[in-house]
Amino acid sequence: MSINLGGRFSSPEIQRHHFSVTLLTVVGLVLYLNGLGIPALVRWDGAIYASAARFALQDGHWIIPHVYWRGQPHLWQPFLDKPPLVYWLQALSIGVFGVTSFAAKLPSALATVALAVLVYLIGTDRYDEFAGLAAGFLLLGLPPAFFISHGGRTAATDMPLALFGTAFVWCVWKGRENGRYLLWAGVFGALAVLAKGVAASVFLVIAIPIVLVGWRDYPPRKLAGGVLVGLVVTLPWFVAAAVLRGDALYSQMIADQVIRRATGAKSTSGGPATLIPRSNYPFFRRFPIYYRLTRYLVLGAAGALALSLPARRGGWKADAVLLWWLFAVPFVYSFAGGNHKWYLLPSIVPAALIVGRVGSATVGVFNDTVRPRLSGRSPINYQVFVVLTLVGLTALVAIPGHYPPSGGDPIGSYNTEQRAIGNAFANLAEPGETVYVDDEIRANLIVFSYQVDRQLEGVDTEGLNGDEDVRLALVANDRLPDLRRDYQIVGKVPTADATAIRFT
Repeated sequence: MSINLGGRFSSPEIQRHHFSVTLLTVVGLVLYLNGLGIPALVRWDGAIYASAARFALQDGHWIIPHVYWRGQPHLWQPFLDKPPLVYWLQALSIGVFGVTSFAAKLPSALATVALAVLVYLIGTDRYDEFAGLAAGFLLLGLPPAFFISHGGRTAATDMPLALFGTAFVWCVWKGRENGRYLLWAGVFGALAVLAKGVAASVFLVIAIPIVLVGWRDYPPRKLAGGVLVGLVVTLPWFVAAAVLRGDALYSQMIADQVIRRATGAKSTSGGPATLIPRSNYPFFRRFPIYYRLTRYLVLGAAGALALSLPARRGGWKADAVLLWWLFAVPFVYSFAGGNHKWYLLPSIVPAALIVGRVGSATVGVFNDTVRPRLSGRSPINYQVFVVLTLVGLTALVAIPGHYPPSGGDPIGSYNTEQRAIGNAFANLAEPGETVYVDDEIRANLIVFSYQVDRQLEGVDTEGLNGDEDVRLALVANDRLPDLRRDYQIVGKVPTADATAIRFT
């Protein structure tokens, strides 16, 4: 049942291994691509990232991303909250599939599927094929990945971060056995930083104890080489951004995203609700809630694994790493700062692996001790286990009352309205035509600004009435009685108290 990825495979093992990877990939693509474009983008944060991607592709803002902040034409500005790797991936997707919700979410969906395959490889290498399969399938169905905001069905940066960060930790872990993995650790660590900036540091914290425990086995030159590779991949963009817009880089990425979060100035929830007094968000208290119904599965398996450690003299190190990995995520952000539940997303990898590990061990106990006592009962083999995991995954994503697969859209009407009006204007506008937005509108229009696929410009009453170039406009409802030109209503945006019109 065990497969050693570092050794030679027998022919049946190779075939099973390839089948497992193929099956995981196909199931993952079906789950994550089916209906991916149906929910509209979310104004925070998916539509912002998608807008930065669109302007990179259409206007060449690859190094210094730009957006209409809050979708307002007068707030055209650099957007340097995070490095641009995910925006680049989204821009490539938009170039192929057009300015759509599907295109913006595709990189995150593919990253989730790739992460499931990576989890399978880790589980198979550290334990056995059953553990890897169970972990890979479970990851696809965990609520943080499939259902909840900033998961794999959104346009957020968190799933690419989880993929690259996990690959980094895995290569550091494997680097103890083969120094060449350390060079790849540098590459993946750099990609994690370029995906979400300082948030990638959680994976460094996870990896440091792995290195310290086995530091004698790490070749110093390969370790230094990995660090050098990471710097070579990471630094060029940061240097270019500092030279071109150092002021915006500091104020947005460092002062706002790092310092204000770490000091609690940018807090969503804090005070007595937090387990750690200086924390500005109750990560440990929200940890079980984040996993929804699967909390019992994850925490139960983690408890069983932790209780079994003292009884075993060998084979416990991989278990200890996974337990550390699972709880290091809320620990790090509780002290370093953070203000959103989806910061816990990197914990889904050890969560899936721990459940897979316990599940595989349970199957082993059944086959070795229980099955022989049941006359006529066959052992749970590979084929049966695959069927069981698929049934479990199907049940997991179809639990009544669970979060619907909405792509993390908590305010659907707001986002859906803006997408509809943006698409309508995009179909009506000529190539290169400007769409105008009433200066009186103060609502967040970031979803509209992405979907409209045109440059935006602010306009006042005088411009609406006297400028013949103004043909398509989003107008505040209070301004409509002041219009002296004939117009047709394209649609309404009640949540923004505005109406989309076309002058005739």
